[in-house]
Amino acid sequence: MQKLKILTLFSLILCSLLISASVFYYLVIYIPRQAQMKLDLEKSQAEAKKQAQFEAGLEDFSRKASLEKCLNNAQDTYSNSWDNDCKVLGLEANCKLPEFNVEVQEKRLRDMKDDCFKEYPQK
Repeated sequence: MQKLKILTLFSLILCSLLISASVFYYLVIYIPRQAQMKLDLEKSQAEAKKQAQFEAGLEDFSRKASLEKCLNNAQDTYSNSWDNDCKVLGLEANCKLPEFNVEVQEKRLRDMKDDCFKEYPQK
């Protein structure tokens, strides 16, 4: 009978220690680790979102710069072509061209600009 009481007491102490150790592990180790993992995940998601926004902004900037360059090239081609037409007619650069030549030049400029907007669409 005495041995049974000692065994029961020993079992209760051992169970109490196991329960205490489990509670300690849960409160002191597991929960803080989970909280840190959640913070790390949120931080990495925020960084990924920030990076995506930066890349989107960079892409928009690049697209706008490419469009601007294309439109400038179209305008330069238009001006050079106009001056060449003036030279062919024996006139000075930036002259007043006949209506037919003006229509051709204007259509060519519109087409070149339309091609720029097709090649570099803006959001």
